[in-house]
Amino acid sequence: MIDGLVVEGHVPVSDIKRALADKPRGVRGLAVGGMPLGSPGMEMPGLRAQRYDVIAFGAGGRRAFARHG
Repeated sequence: MIDGLVVEGHVPVSDIKRALADKPRGVRGLAVGGMPLGSPGMEMPGLRAQRYDVIAFGAGGRRAFARHG
């Protein structure tokens, strides 16, 4: 929990900051499923990052908030 925003998984700080600043309507939190290579804390020198989505969830349902990789 960060300032009322639920954060689950390897969500990049830039996405957290954007959600906190923009306060998108109906968004209760952000999540990244699994442990995608290249996400925060999962960086591996010499290996290419996987593509992954940060999912926004809340009263408005679920949707892609950001795409990485």
